[in-house]
Amino acid sequence: MAELVSVVIGFGVELLLQEVTDAVKQAVDRSKNLKALLVLLENLAPLVHFLCDSSKIGQGKKKKKSTPVTEWLKKLRSRLEEADKVVRECISQGSRSWNIVKNRSTSKKLVEITREINDLVGQAALVQLGYTKETTDEQNKILADMQESLKELIVHLRISEDKPTSTS
Repeated sequence: MAELVSVVIGFGVELLLQEVTDAVKQAVDRSKNLKALLVLLENLAPLVHFLCDSSKIGQGKKKKKSTPVTEWLKKLRSRLEEADKVVRECISQGSRSWNIVKNRSTSKKLVEITREINDLVGQAALVQLGYTKETTDEQNKILADMQESLKELIVHLRISEDKPTSTS
């Protein structure tokens, strides 16, 4: 169930990332802070795509725990939602450059959101490592189970070979 939640969250994050990136591209000429956010979002897109694709691969497995990928995607989603609101505010202010206080406030929000997303990007390597370790642990468990089954099968085959067949 948690894996399905991860896939849904991941899909939502992918779409939200694309929407925010498109909105930032529209407004990028209005602010240097938007340019920094645009570069950050464009660099983030391949990682989000990888994590979402990786989550979709394990979709059929039932897990009850929260994975590092799911938690990271939830945090990223909330930051992207904030970024979307601020960017749309920047776009709406484009024609009203006379409101300096409002523009400065929006600019501060934008800098803060960019910093928070940047912090999440800094954690991305650890999230990928956690995902890789989790996947490797699952594969090792499956391999160990298969080896145990193979050993049991070999033992049963040897026992059946050693039994004399009764011929009447």
